[in-house]
Amino acid sequence: MSGTPEILFAGGCHVSGFPVGLEHSFSHVALHCLSLQDAVSPVVLDYVILRSGPRVLAECRERKVELLVLQLGHYETMLSFRKIFHRNRSNGSTVAEHIRYAPEPDKIYRPTLQSIMMSSCRFALAGILAGLGQNKGLMSEATMSASLDSILTSLEPLALGKVLVISPFSCPDPLTRARRRVVARIFEREAEKHGCVFIDAFGMLESFGRGKAFLSNFADQYHLSRLGHERVGLLVGKYLKCAVEEIESLSAVYQL
Repeated sequence: MSGTPEILFAGGCHVSGFPVGLEHSFSHVALHCLSLQDAVSPVVLDYVILRSGPRVLAECRERKVELLVLQLGHYETMLSFRKIFHRNRSNGSTVAEHIRYAPEPDKIYRPTLQSIMMSSCRFALAGILAGLGQNKGLMSEATMSASLDSILTSLEPLALGKVLVISPFSCPDPLTRARRRVVARIFEREAEKHGCVFIDAFGMLESFGRGKAFLSNFADQYHLSRLGHERVGLLVGKYLKCAVEEIESLSAVYQL
């Protein structure tokens, strides 16, 4: 395929393949679905969150992006809750650690008694907080919706060929999975509102049910394994290929 439009992947650590490595990332797999002659690394704007609209906008303008793939749905837990139960351990996954990590392509999540107990405690505490009317602290659905709406609205003047909005990814941790299920609906609603392409990666991963088939998609409680990246990448690649073909068709018409 010649003359491929400029494509930008914007999102969190998943777009750069943490922890399996960029060459195994879903973004890399998706690009290969375009049948490019040479191996091409994706253009990645990583560690972007829902409050990073201006950064996404600036990058799209600078690069003259025609296709934007947004993967922004993994910021659903309030900071204080995350510090206590999610990221406050020496082996936790901080942004700094993501940037400097050594890829582990063969890493597969294997539940331990400690991880199961920790997940159960987090889930129980979330239920207590929700019962006390503190559900907004766990994740403000209105804030998430407004943030995504702001980003997508700001992109409209750029007249991008297509914006592909990926749902959050499912994961083994029960609390995080429950929140991401809610976020997926928010993303689907906002994508439809703005005429974007919605990609239900959450539903695809959930289709594997439970047990080994499901867990094989993950490197840890929150991140995809190499196999998970491949499966998500193939799903994204299918939509990406259709979007590229549509842009090329329109370009051919305008040249007549």
